[in-house]
Amino acid sequence: LFGDISSSDDEADLEKERRSMTIAQILEKSPKYADLFLEKVKPIMLDPKISNAAAGGAFTMLEKPEIEEFLNQGPKSLQKLLRKV
Repeated sequence: LFGDISSSDDEADLEKERRSMTIAQILEKSPKYADLFLEKVKPIMLDPKISNAAAGGAFTMLEKPEIEEFLNQGPKSLQKLLRKV
């Protein structure tokens, strides 16, 4: 219920935690960080010029993504998304 409210606090805590971890701890927690990263880039990855939608919110990358067209269509909005990553 309250998961969305504290998401920015969780990210700050993860950043602090990451700075003091050993390599073994980083490897142990990697899935958590990977999930966080994928959630941040989801709007980019789900664009039809980059991938095809799959069941359950997943996606499959296109053989030849239309990257140049994607970058040119809305550079400001893409830049805004990338800043969050």
